[in-house]
Amino acid sequence: MPNVDSFSLPREWVPDEAWDLIEAVTKRLGERARLLRFEGADHSFSVPKRSGVSPGQVEERLVAETSSWLAER
Repeated sequence: MPNVDSFSLPREWVPDEAWDLIEAVTKRLGERARLLRFEGADHSFSVPKRSGVSPGQVEERLVAETSSWLAER
């Protein structure tokens, strides 16, 4: 695979090692960070229709999780 930005690729194209690193860094950051997975989404949180998740549902989850994380600060 060419040298590319892992955040711009669908999950299935990102090497497991990259996700392992992202998860490790997030864990090290503790309460200062929260990692959410939007399976099948690209870097713009766009998901394919076959995912069964609408853009509105993705947005609702993103807003809810972000609001929750901010409220904990």
